Amino acid sequence: IGDCIHSDEIYLEVAPDLVATVLQGESGIEARIEKIRRYIAEEYGFVLPPIRMTDYPTLERNTYRLKFQGVPIDTGLLRPGSVLALMEEDQLPHLQGERVQEPVYKAAARWLPTTKKQELVAGGVPLIEPIEVLATHMRELIQGNFSLIFTRMVMIETLDALTQMSDDERGASNKRLLDEYLPAKVPPETLLAVLRALLEERVSIRNIFLILETVGEAKAQGAAQSQMVELVRQRLSFQILNK
Repeated sequence: IGDCIHSDEIYLEVAPDLVATVLQGESGIEARIEKIRRYIAEEYGFVLPPIRMTDYPTLERNTYRLKFQGVPIDTGLLRPGSVLALMEEDQLPHLQGERVQEPVYKAAARWLPTTKKQELVAGGVPLIEPIEVLATHMRELIQGNFSLIFTRMVMIETLDALTQMSDDERGASNKRLLDEYLPAKVPPETLLAVLRALLEERVSIRNIFLILETVGEAKAQGAAQSQMVELVRQRLSFQILNK
């Protein structure tokens, strides 16, 4: 029963005919997912939850679907054996292809056979491989839905990661600081709300100890949650303005 009711934070479903394209060894989606998780850790400062993938028999051919917390967020189309050429409607009119919109920025594009690569490159047309289309779409959807993805469990995983570092001394020091603030000075639900508010604005929480100290000070002064978030923004202004 638990397996039936559990929802993964991030879930990728692909049509059966896309399985071979998605799982193409070192250049497949698993390698791309690892890059996305590292990017999120370095850029935004938290541990992205595992991304579960499965084939889904009822999906139309060549389609994939992304779900967050069990809710469908978006779908996309891949054409194995083709490349996505980002080109205007009137550009290279003799290359008709399948006219679509690039899934992230909705730019005009065409799926064209890989045999046309050389001609497209010579014409200065940007090309995207199918697996890269999927990976880029996934990364942008994740960044646009941090409020759904950053759950209490994700926060706990992130805090645990800070205590389990290659440098044992640093890990122990981080644990002492976390134990000092959580939960005595900062309730976990308060920290979660502040971190989620920052991530919704795409503000990195990598400087999490400064955030924790600031929330602790604001909590001691009886500040409301909105005031806490504003105070954290001010403390992180050097980081925000540096982007």
